[in-house]
Amino acid sequence: MHTLQPTPPSWRPSRKSFHALLLLSLGWSGCGLFGQNSPEDQNQAPSLTQVTATPASVNEVASTTLAVTATDPDGDPLTYTWTQTPATPVGTFGTETGSSRTWTAPAVPADTTFTLHVTVSDGKDGTAEGSVDVVVKNVPTVNRPPTVDAAITAPGSVIAGDTVNLSIGATDQDGDILTYAWTVDPAGAGTFTNPTAAAAQWRSGDLAAATSYTFQVTVSDGHDSVTRSVNVEVTLPSYARDIQPIWNAQCTSCHNSGTATRGGLNLDAGKSWASMVNVKSNNAPCVSTNLARVLPKQPDDSLLVKKLIANPLCGTRMPQDNLAYFDEHPGELTRIRSWILADAPNN
Repeated sequence: MHTLQPTPPSWRPSRKSFHALLLLSLGWSGCGLFGQNSPEDQNQAPSLTQVTATPASVNEVASTTLAVTATDPDGDPLTYTWTQTPATPVGTFGTETGSSRTWTAPAVPADTTFTLHVTVSDGKDGTAEGSVDVVVKNVPTVNRPPTVDAAITAPGSVIAGDTVNLSIGATDQDGDILTYAWTVDPAGAGTFTNPTAAAAQWRSGDLAAATSYTFQVTVSDGHDSVTRSVNVEVTLPSYARDIQPIWNAQCTSCHNSGTATRGGLNLDAGKSWASMVNVKSNNAPCVSTNLARVLPKQPDDSLLVKKLIANPLCGTRMPQDNLAYFDEHPGELTRIRSWILADAPNN
């Protein structure tokens, strides 16, 4: 009789059990097996110890050199990013990429302190920050005076009653607006037109003798000024050259040899002087005043002048077909009056 011996049960580890045994045999502790860094592998941020600006005070539009002292414990390459406060007016950072950078100050209306900020980065989210103050000084602009022509453009001489045309050329290197002021010596003599322009006109008053006048122009840019001067001689009129042509153009159609019966006045060339100077008028209503047509040295007491300026006591104004002529041509009246003041010569 055979005795049956029980067969020991067989055991095969499951997959989960196998993994557990394997981990135990490897001495697993924590998560090291799954790739987490050790403390030695973690990134360390840069260290910034100093930011300087040389010089720390500059004039506007001048430059300063910025320098950063920074290190990285991991030896990572560092980058530097700069900004300024206040943000305006805007200065200019240089294109350098290292720890040294230039900064050019902006123009400022008054002395201004700018804070220049730097952020140092290792490219791995590690950063350090620092800043330095720079004082920017306002520099008052050095004005350049106007550039003015060396001489005034003007005639050397004119006849009494003529217009003296004066002009000066000028520019300003700073773009300032220029102003002009014309004067004459003797002060107040004659009459200016456009005395605050680059080109002015002037006419003398009545003259009894040739006179020299000094004209002066001052050109200003609001800060500095430049003055130029010129002399102009104003001479007396000649009767034949300067007075007779006035009669020829305006008066001989009414007062000539053929019409001399009109008060006896004849303004034809070669006849006019003798018909006027020291000749009493018989022309009503001025007869009662017994005026000479031209009284040498006394234009205000000469009938001719009274007729030219429309004196209501002396009848119709001359010239009869253009009554406002001497209002529109005051220089010609000045010429006639100056000839009379100079003794009404027949020259």
